[in-house]
Formats: sequence, structure tokens, C-alpha cells
Amino acid sequence: MDRPSDYHDFYDDFQEEGTRITPGRLRNQINKLLETTDIKIGEFQRMIGVNANSWGKFMHGKYKDPWSATQNGTFWAAAYFFYREAKLGKQAMGKTRAYGATATATTARSSSTAATATAATPAGGPGATPGKKPSLPDVSAVSTDGTVFQTPGEVRKELRNVLQKYDASVASLARVASSPYQSFNNFMKATGEFGGRDNQSYHPAAMLVEKLRLASGKEKSKKRKALEAEMDSGVVDRRTGGPRLGLDPTKKYLMSAASPLYMTKDDLGRNVFASM
Repeated sequence: MDRPSDYHDFYDDFQEEGTRITPGRLRNQINKLLETTDIKIGEFQRMIGVNANSWGKFMHGKYKDPWSATQNGTFWAAAYFFYREAKLGKQAMGKTRAYGATATATTARSSSTAATATAATPAGGPGATPGKKPSLPDVSAVSTDGTVFQTPGEVRKELRNVLQKYDASVASLARVASSPYQSFNNFMKATGEFGGRDNQSYHPAAMLVEKLRLASGKEKSKKRKALEAEMDSGVVDRRTGGPRLGLDPTKKYLMSAASPLYMTKDDLGRNVFASM
């Protein structure tokens, strides 16, 4: 079973709030879900986007320090799944997929309508397999100029959209981006507009987003065009030499008391200083 199209709807909230669940309790929740529903292990792994190796190490590995299991990608993927379950309430998979659960008439009608639509128009367009997401576009021959035009937060948002649209996982995106999985996964888990800015996977992830844009023939955004125009006029970021993506509101900045400034948004949505 593929993830629901709205699977990542609560992801930003999850990143902001984090989780306090222990690895041991999370394993218990996973085992209970598998025991009380018709969800199989392989299906659950695909649903949360982890491979068998990561799963096996988290579920059955012997950790000297129990908390070191939180470094395993399965911990965070499963933690988000149960965070989402709590948000969904009666519509949670643990309830709708439970043995003996009876679907409501509304759910049955919705499923019937969705099945009809899928049969009529496959998700990937003509020639795609009904009910299955299309494969990630081949970007092996696509090249970029190496310039990053998006903040880490914008890159993560684009990649979450990719995960919803295509048959892909964080691990497969890391492979396509030629980036270490652990680093890429940590980048995806970072929060805030500039969280993960110094992560080694930020640049490869941004390049992957650009390659997918080029491969799909998607037009440049209004912001992208404005940033390119600024660079053409000589306005660049002093630190990177690339486009000015705005200030990080979590950092401290020195300023003169004689000319007090405050942080605001410009017409491109960037954090900038303005005079009081």
C-alpha cells in the first residue's frame, strides 16, 4: 500500500513539536499496530519509507545506550506515523485497519469513488499502473550550474511534495542525490527556514530539487526569477557568493544602538532588517 496523499500534512507540526517517546515504547506501539490490524511488516516499512536493514536494526538491534536508537531513521519515521495517528483520531489507520473494524458508509463511498477515478485515470498518466504512484523522473543526465536558490526549509518542502507525488522514500532520494543517507535524513528532520544549513546534504538536496524541476519542465518561480535578476545586477550573499536568501531569525546580529533595526519580510518573503 502506498502512503495516503496527505501523509505529510502534519509533518511541519511534528518537526516543530518533536517527540518525547522512548525507543522502547515506540517498538511496543509498532508491535501492537501489527498485531491488531491487517497491516503487514513490509507494507508498514513502505508506508513510513524505511528499508529492511534500518527496520531490523531498530526493532531487533542491541544498543548499549537505548537512546542511541533515536539515531536510526526508523525511529523518526515511526514516531511521525504515530504522531499522525494521534492527530487523525477515529480516522487513524490503527482504527480503520483494525481487525473487525467496520468502515462507515461515507468511507465506503469515498473509497468507491477513488477506485473509479484511479481506474479511469492512472496516477502517473496514460500507461501508468492504476493505484501506483509514478516513478521518480530520471535525472541522471540533468545538470545544473550548482547555484542554490532555496532556503533549507524551502528545499525540504519541495522534497516532501516529491515524496507525496512519486514512488520514492527519503532513502531513495538520498541515493539519487548521491548523499549519505544519515546526513540526508538529518537534513530532512531539521526544522525552521534555515535548519540544516550547514548539513552536507543541503546542497545535494537543493540540486536534486532543481534537477527534478528541469526534468519535469516546471517553470521557474517568481521568487527564483527575482533572485536571478538580483545576481545579474551584482547583488549576492557575501558569505556564499550566491543569491541572498534572507537572514536566519534564530541567529544573533550586532547592530548600532544609534540606528536601531528590526527584522521584517521583504516582497520576496525573505527576512531582512529595516530601520525603526
